[in-house]
Amino acid sequence: MLRELERKNKMECREVKEQLAAYADAQTIPPELEAHLNSCEECALELAQYRALSAATTRMQFATLDTPSWLLPSLTSAVRDKAEALQVSRQRMSKLADPRVITGGVLVAASVAGAMLFRERRRRKRTIATRLRQSLARA
Repeated sequence: MLRELERKNKMECREVKEQLAAYADAQTIPPELEAHLNSCEECALELAQYRALSAATTRMQFATLDTPSWLLPSLTSAVRDKAEALQVSRQRMSKLADPRVITGGVLVAASVAGAMLFRERRRRKRTIATRLRQSLARA
């Protein structure tokens, strides 16, 4: 009989523990739950823990953290540096998109290519002339 009473009480504990979190903030608790909490120290302790946790999270909700004194100037400086770098990059890109710069680049590239072709042609002529002289000298 005592074991049945203990088992019934444990079963009630399991049912009660499933509902405890819902009553952590409640001012009024149903009478049957109140009766169980008065007779069961384990469930009463668990309800107290839920209430303590609820109170702690409520305090955390309104807590403010003090930021380090170096944080704001550091962030401001980093943002300013990035903004300046972005502005310089945009200015460079706009200069590159200028038609005069593009035309100048094309002319320089064409001049370099022409000079290389001219030099190569001249080298080939010299090579041909040298081979001709050598073959005539042999004959």
